[in-house]
Amino acid sequence: MSKNQVRNDYVATVISIVPFPIEEDKPGIYPGHFEIAAAQNEIPEVLVVGQSVYHIEVDEGRSVTVPCPPNEIARSIVDDYVISNLAISSDASPGIFWETGQFTSTEVITKLSEKLDKAKRMQFNWFRKLVEMADDDWEKTRQHKTISDMQRFAARTLNLNRPWLINIPIQPGKMNTCVACRSTIHPEAVICPNCKMILDIEKYKTMQFAEVK
Repeated sequence: MSKNQVRNDYVATVISIVPFPIEEDKPGIYPGHFEIAAAQNEIPEVLVVGQSVYHIEVDEGRSVTVPCPPNEIARSIVDDYVISNLAISSDASPGIFWETGQFTSTEVITKLSEKLDKAKRMQFNWFRKLVEMADDDWEKTRQHKTISDMQRFAARTLNLNRPWLINIPIQPGKMNTCVACRSTIHPEAVICPNCKMILDIEKYKTMQFAEVK
């Protein structure tokens, strides 16, 4: 095995075609803050992650350092981001996945085309489900405040005309802070991806969860 192969096996790459910036904090590990830029026109954005560590106190004044493998970190970034969003299911979710090794955007397109195509299908289905949820909420309330900016973005992306589409500037970079753990989270998050606190109980009650593979 060459040195290059060893290095590539020791990192993982998170790939995103999500049209919003992603910011994930993993309290207790270092490094534990991860950012991925918003993807444009489904051109993949990548984040290469290496090993992080956390510390366990074994007795007073003494602790041991425990490594967090890159694959576990990449999986956590993907899974925690996905489950924090509305309208996910086994066939519909944000277009984000991970792969062992180091990849550039170009290499994702050429070497991981099947996984990239699946991510595009999953994200397309997710956008449709977001719009369907918005349609249902609009029929019940007729109030624009029940429709999220992400749902409006989804409708526009799918070139759909809806009565709840109004000209409210979308600011995908604006982030909120979890009231429980104080980590930075997406403004549309229903569950905090870090401490798992339910942030919007009413929307949480309407959600159905499925294992994301």
